[in-house]
Amino acid sequence: MAELSSIIGSEGTSEAGSASDPLAASAAFSPSTRRIYGFEQPLDRELLVSLVRSRSYVATLPDDERRTVLSRIGGLCEEHPQLTGRTRFPMPYRTLVYRATQLG
Repeated sequence: MAELSSIIGSEGTSEAGSASDPLAASAAFSPSTRRIYGFEQPLDRELLVSLVRSRSYVATLPDDERRTVLSRIGGLCEEHPQLTGRTRFPMPYRTLVYRATQLG
């Protein structure tokens, strides 16, 4: 994931455990509780490249930059020690959920 994030940029790739409570500064809500949910999507090289291609921040790149990013993603699948030789691999996702009660 770290290598993927370095290739495509950091938009939407923050570590789930490092996010701060978005409601903490508001007096309109009770103290919140936080929960992290995980999910894994099975992928192969083609699906990973398609997934990255569909991201707006990649899709809007100039053609030559987009081709470079997608080529690097394909290379990641072939060269990364945890992916080399694998036809399928899991893409981990983490979702942070905050719950609070509105006061007043």
